[in-house]
Amino acid sequence: MKSLVLFGLVITCLIFVQWERVYAQTPTIDSLEKELRRGGKSDSARLYLFFHLSYHLNNLNPVRSEEYARSAIELSQKLRFRKELARAYRYTGVSLQMRAFHLQALRYYDSSRSIAESIDDKEAISAVWTNMGLLYESQGDYPRALDYALRALRIDEDLKKKDAIANSLSNIGTLYYHQKEYTTALHYYERSKGFINAATDPELVSEICYGVGRIYKDRTNFDQALRYFDTALVIARINSNDRLIGIITLDIGSTHLLRGEIASAREYLQEALSVQQKRQDKAGIAKAMAVFGHYYLSRAELSKAEEYCTASLRLADELGLKETQMEVCRYLAELYKQQGQLKKALEYKERELACRDSLVSAERSKEIGRLEMRYQLEQKDTENQLLLRDRALREANESRSQLLLIALSVVLLLSLGITLVLWQFGNKQRHINAELQRHQNPVEEQARKIEMVNTELQDRNILLLDANKELQSAYTQIHHQSKSLQEQNLALEQLGNEKNEIVAIVAHDLKNPIIAIRGLSELLDEEFAEGEQAKELNAQISRTAERMLGLVKNVLDMNRLESGAIQMKIVAFDVKPLVENVLSTFMEQAAAKAITLHFQGELHNILVLADGQAVMQVIENLISNALKYSPYGKNVFVCLKAVDAYVRIEVRDEGPGISQDDMKKLFGKFVRLSARPTGGEHSTGLGLSIVKKMVEAMNGKVWCESELGKGATFIVELPAVV
Repeated sequence: MKSLVLFGLVITCLIFVQWERVYAQTPTIDSLEKELRRGGKSDSARLYLFFHLSYHLNNLNPVRSEEYARSAIELSQKLRFRKELARAYRYTGVSLQMRAFHLQALRYYDSSRSIAESIDDKEAISAVWTNMGLLYESQGDYPRALDYALRALRIDEDLKKKDAIANSLSNIGTLYYHQKEYTTALHYYERSKGFINAATDPELVSEICYGVGRIYKDRTNFDQALRYFDTALVIARINSNDRLIGIITLDIGSTHLLRGEIASAREYLQEALSVQQKRQDKAGIAKAMAVFGHYYLSRAELSKAEEYCTASLRLADELGLKETQMEVCRYLAELYKQQGQLKKALEYKERELACRDSLVSAERSKEIGRLEMRYQLEQKDTENQLLLRDRALREANESRSQLLLIALSVVLLLSLGITLVLWQFGNKQRHINAELQRHQNPVEEQARKIEMVNTELQDRNILLLDANKELQSAYTQIHHQSKSLQEQNLALEQLGNEKNEIVAIVAHDLKNPIIAIRGLSELLDEEFAEGEQAKELNAQISRTAERMLGLVKNVLDMNRLESGAIQMKIVAFDVKPLVENVLSTFMEQAAAKAITLHFQGELHNILVLADGQAVMQVIENLISNALKYSPYGKNVFVCLKAVDAYVRIEVRDEGPGISQDDMKKLFGKFVRLSARPTGGEHSTGLGLSIVKKMVEAMNGKVWCESELGKGATFIVELPAVV
């Protein structure tokens, strides 16, 4: 589980890996169609253009994808290309399946499988099994879908194709998710992650993130679910995968709806419905309209809710989508109950129960089918083991025969060699004996020396054994010390987490009383305060509460940044309007000290990759500091410009400047510098530390340039959209 979380955090790297591919996708389709229209090409070249166009259009426009796939069928038949014909049938089936024409898609898959088996094309067979599994998954027949997914996985493992193995494991994880076996589903997603090449298969990464997000959503962990959904959506948008964009935005919208975030829910639901209508996906349209009906029902807009629910139910009836029928009937029953049409409400409630009973019966049938499938798979495994055992016996017998022949050959050669050696030995025996006798005395002397050396070696071995024991003892002590250090580090980490939780709880609990104090002060000033002294006292109370609230907010922000609770939503946006808006909010504060704010930004559409809320908070902190430390009647300059691959935001004041000693601790926590606010303002010492952590969390840089007596310039650089 932890590795899946880390996997979700690293996925952001794919944005930069795939950026160039995204912008090249539409030009690729346009260039392929232009190349096709140019003419003068061989039939083989035209055939592969048909395949490329059908593949690229599959997630964008299934209707056009099907047209090119059917053209590929006709040309493959004309050229009598069997392998290409199987591929063309499969592409046509995929395009039909995308538009919920399941029966027709199944026929084309069967034709593709038949041809692939006739030419023994293992990769094509695996691809057909995968597509058939996805088809049965879309129909809710999960046991049969699991059977086909396991067939594909076995072939992929035999072929040792990592990308295909990763895809099959992900599909199996999704099937277990549909059967609410979440632990098993996460196990398969985890296995799939080990085979993924994220740079070449971002679509599968998006699928896995989406699958994990749905598991968290079902477990009502909505924050974690949205993190995975957002990651999956970013990758899907980068790759212009409308199929994934449609289903992911629908789940994000329904998640926001469950959390009561109505405005956010509508934005994502509208996008989901638009994408499914563009793709002509009737099943997706039905599901999106059902959730829209729930959205309007939660807002008590009953006429709109009835319109969307009725349209969704009509499509669900046409396609036989039992779960969507049950969901819409529940909404309509509640709708008519609120309108006082109790007869209609009862009719739809009865229909909802009928759909539920039908689903329960179907689940029981699927459970029986799943048990039968497992039994069949076990039988197949047993048969495969017997076949492997027979093959091993045959191979062993063949190996034994070969070894026997080799042994006989070796014996014959050895016999000839021994005979030759004995013949030579007989001629040289006398010379050898004489030579041996001559060398006997030196050999005996050498033997004595060798014996002495052996004795010394034995003594050294004993010493080495003793040293080895000491080393083992030292290693054991080091191991225990290492384990103790690990336990201490874990305890320190737990204490750190507890500290962060305590700080967050204390700061959060202080926030509401401080706000109450400020409100009571304003009420006293408006309703009960009489006389200048009472009003001044109330003003002091209000200012003190304001400073305390600022400190609490800064402590909360710092604690959330350090504990990782703040997740940056990195998107591309124009930073210039944001800077102008922030400047407008400080006009009154600047006027109070007769300070003039200047904005220098001639460029338009300056796009950055950052979190808009975090950028706003960073700029507010820097401008607030510039005003706080500037003398009366001075100027503050805010400059916006592009520098290489970054967008630079500069805030320059005409204050006293910052000393070298202060520069060393400038971005630390609770730091008090030698310079003091010129208007008696309050400083918490946390603002610049928060700025630094936020900027670095957005992959940016922040620093200060200053000389004593010449003001200070704070510079922020954020990644630009190239």
